Amino acid sequence: PAAIEHAKAAFHSVPTYSAFGARIHIMIMRLYFSQRQVDDAMATFGMAHRAILWSVGEHHPLYGNLFAVVADMYYEHNSLGDAIDALNKACHTIDKILGSSHLLSTALSAKLGTLISVLGDSNQALQLYERVLGAYDKAIKHGVNAELELAAVEASLAAMHAKGKDLRHALEYAQKCMQRREAKLPFD
Repeated sequence: PAAIEHAKAAFHSVPTYSAFGARIHIMIMRLYFSQRQVDDAMATFGMAHRAILWSVGEHHPLYGNLFAVVADMYYEHNSLGDAIDALNKACHTIDKILGSSHLLSTALSAKLGTLISVLGDSNQALQLYERVLGAYDKAIKHGVNAELELAAVEASLAAMHAKGKDLRHALEYAQKCMQRREAKLPFD
């Protein structure tokens, strides 16, 4: 509660219905949620949503971020269906604004692939992971430091293929993942 009060105090210097105000609402929403005050968190979501729509509109990455945070909250509450719905909204928004090859879009798609995999839809998860794999690989070729993110996707693909009894592909992805991790984290 002290952290929530400190965050609310920031509204003395920031307009409530501004992009900064929306960010503060999102932070307060997370704090409420961490205290398991779900009703207060969702009421704060409404305030953040209105602040974003008023200040920057739904064609701004902050709008997608709001739904990504909500997806995290649902996931932590073990409400996977709701988490997938919120994450789908975040992915759609970020894809539309920044493009599907943007690294934020790629990261959100990887997270969505993980959730879909947990619920058992291996085909859809594999499609997402393959797209994410290609986007990270392309980013790395352009000098972006995304090797560990790519390794995480390769680990997920290895696990999915192993679960599906496709051991050749599972081993292939696992080896790529380990080589990539060892190159970036030699003391891991």
